[in-house]
Amino acid sequence: QVTTPLGPLALDILPNINNIENFRRVGPETKAVVLAPTRTDPLAIATSDVVLGLAEAEHVNAAVLPPDDCEDWCYRVGRSGKVSLAALAQEAAYSKELELAEEKGWLVGAPTDPLETTWERLSRPALEELLNAIESTRTVPIDALARFEMQAGPDSNKVLASTSTMALHNWTFYDLLPNGDLGAEPCLALLGTLNDDQRQRAAQGTLKVDPTQLSKEQVAYLHDWLLAYGQKFMPKAPGVDFAEAWKTLDGRGEPTEVLGSGLPAGSYLELIDRTKLDFTIKRTQDSYGCDLDGLAQLSAKAERPELFPTIVDYHLDSIWAGTERNLVMRFVVGNRSEDQAFSERHSPNRRTPGQTIPEILDQLSPDVRITYTRALEKYRSEFARKKPR
Repeated sequence: QVTTPLGPLALDILPNINNIENFRRVGPETKAVVLAPTRTDPLAIATSDVVLGLAEAEHVNAAVLPPDDCEDWCYRVGRSGKVSLAALAQEAAYSKELELAEEKGWLVGAPTDPLETTWERLSRPALEELLNAIESTRTVPIDALARFEMQAGPDSNKVLASTSTMALHNWTFYDLLPNGDLGAEPCLALLGTLNDDQRQRAAQGTLKVDPTQLSKEQVAYLHDWLLAYGQKFMPKAPGVDFAEAWKTLDGRGEPTEVLGSGLPAGSYLELIDRTKLDFTIKRTQDSYGCDLDGLAQLSAKAERPELFPTIVDYHLDSIWAGTERNLVMRFVVGNRSEDQAFSERHSPNRRTPGQTIPEILDQLSPDVRITYTRALEKYRSEFARKKPR
C-alpha cells in the first residue's frame, strides 16, 4: 500500500485537529504560516505534502486541483502521520467533490464540479484578516466576523477557517457562531454591510432600517438569514405566551408564511449594540465575575459582614475590569421577530495587579459612577431592613 508522511508543519498541527482535550501550542514557524494564508496557501500545509509525496512514492507526476475540503481529508486519514493513496481516494470519492486517479504516469485530481469548487473556495485575504484580528485582540471581534462573512460570503466553505482556528485556538470556526449555522452567517454578512453611521446610531440607541432602504445585496443576506433552517418568528411584545411562540396571531409561524411573497409593509430591521463593564474579582478559592450592579451589591455586602459572612472570601482589593459587548440583529414583522445575538468579551489582563473599587471608579465616566452610586444606595437600603440570622 502506497503511503506518504505528512510534512513537519502538518504534523505540528495534526494533534490539535478535533482534539479538544490534548491541545497544545504549535511552534512559531507553524503559527506564522497559519496566520498568513495569502503568502502560504492553507492547502500547501497538508494537501500539497500528501499529493506530492504520493506521486513521488508512485514514481508519477501530479496534476491535482483540490477543493478546500482536501486539507481536512488529509488530517482525517493521516491520524497516524501517514496518508495512503487508497484512503485519500476513498475520501475524495465519498465527498463527490474530487475525482482522483492514476492515468498514464500521472496522479490526476479534478473537481467533479469546477464551478461549485470555485464558488465555495474560501477567500484567503478574508481568512488572513480574521485570524490576525483574533490574534491581536485575544478575543473574537463581532465586527471582524461580520467583515469576514461579507468578504468571504456566507456560502463559502469554511473548513480551512476551522483547521486554522483548531490549530491556533482549540475551536472550530462554527464554535464562534451562536446557534451553530442557523442563519448566523448571512446575518453577520448583513451586519458587515452596514456603514459606520448606522453602527454609531445603534451604539447610541437603537437603529431601525426600513427594508426599502436596503441594497439588493443586503436584502439577499436578509432573506438567507430569515429563511435559514430552523428559524422561527418569536413573540416580541412582552406578555405573549411563549408556549405558543411558534405561532403568529393568525396561527402561522414559519418564516415563509410570515414573510409571504416579500418583506411585509411595516416590517423593519433593528440593531441593538450595547457594551457593558465586566468585572473579575479574586476569591479565596477562585474568581468571580459580575457587572456594575453586581459590584455595587458586593460593596454594600462588605459594609454588612454580620449579614453576609462569606463576603470575606471576596478580595475587593483585587478587581480587574473588562468589557462585554452584546449585539442583537432583529427583523420585526408586527409583534413577531427573528433575532440573532452576538457577544464579544474583552477579558482583563490578570497578569497586572488587581485594583480596589475606588481605583476602578476613578477610571470610569461620571455617568457610570452615578449609576454605580445609585445601585449602591439601593442595596444599602435593602440590606438596612435585614437582620442577622
